[in-house]
Amino acid sequence: MTSPIVKQKVFGAIYMLGFFFALTAALPAYVNSEFLSQFVGTKSVGIIYAVSSLIALVLFTKIGKLLKQFGGYKIALTLAIVGFVSLIGLTFVREPLFITLFFIAFDIMAIMLYFTMDIFLETSLQDRVTGTVRGTFLSINNTAWIMAPILAGLIVSHNSYWKVYLASAAVLLPVIIIIVNSFRGFHDSTYENNSFLTILTSLPKHKSTYKILSTNFILQLFYSWMVIYTPIYLRTYMGFDWQAIGIMFTVMLFPFAILEAPLGRLADEKWGEKEMLTGGLVIMGVSTMLLTFIPNANFLVWTAALLTTRIGASIVEIMSETYFFKKTGEKQPEIVSLFRMTKPLAFITGPLVATILLQFIPYNFLFLILGIIMFWGLRYSLTLKDTL
Repeated sequence: MTSPIVKQKVFGAIYMLGFFFALTAALPAYVNSEFLSQFVGTKSVGIIYAVSSLIALVLFTKIGKLLKQFGGYKIALTLAIVGFVSLIGLTFVREPLFITLFFIAFDIMAIMLYFTMDIFLETSLQDRVTGTVRGTFLSINNTAWIMAPILAGLIVSHNSYWKVYLASAAVLLPVIIIIVNSFRGFHDSTYENNSFLTILTSLPKHKSTYKILSTNFILQLFYSWMVIYTPIYLRTYMGFDWQAIGIMFTVMLFPFAILEAPLGRLADEKWGEKEMLTGGLVIMGVSTMLLTFIPNANFLVWTAALLTTRIGASIVEIMSETYFFKKTGEKQPEIVSLFRMTKPLAFITGPLVATILLQFIPYNFLFLILGIIMFWGLRYSLTLKDTL
């Protein structure tokens, strides 16, 4: 059995790894769409996200075999190096084709490396503290997401987006160092020998897993539209500059750092996930729909409205993570991959649907439709059985 001291060191390394990785991904997150639109046009940005997500989905179907063949350490290190090279490419290259390829590589790295951190974390985790540890992990990660928008807003000047990618590459270096120093001797679990297809076809029999996966997909769909289309809307249609958007997004993301750790503990000790998950979806649905009707560039109104959407999203995120990982272990990488596949699947579905919708509806009506979709999640959350 791993001693408590060793486990604390492992958690500390994972928390640091999560922070620097989150900052790497977060720094360019809200400028990506604007940056790409300079090379491929606004309407093609969603297609690039969809392509990278599709490739990530294919990799996820092979993740069990890859883990057995190479192990978590080698996969994590390779992904981090690929991410660093991609960021350097995005910093210095200006050819649209290569910009697209480097962005796709970086986006895939960000999706897949998060999965390997799940494996590192689950290997040292016990069910009775899943919510507490997951909540702490997410809060630390989201602290980086809070810092990133305002930092990116300060770095970007006169559309010099390359500086953000260079800063992101610099932040990725500690990720590589932590992986090498802390996880070189990582002992992979004896992963269960289940094919991805077998897991997928048996999913309907595991109703709780199916429902929480569906809820998480709806959450990731929310993120896909918000990350891609909100910056464009605020910058192009509302006329906010990047300094204002950076402050707005920083305030917006505070609930993820403040709420998730205590809510994770509550899910472990007192309250069930079902009620909080349902409440979070209602908050997301109502507040997202209301974004449609904000008529002008009022900084305080937009900040308050976006903050409210993320209060709901933070509740749904930690409850989804806690519930799922209480039901799943590190020996089932295919099941964990299904959970993480909801993000690339959403980033395929979301942009493609939005691209079609924008041919027929005003831009701001995307928020109305997205809010309605959030209420669809209630059919899953209300029928879950709490883990307490």
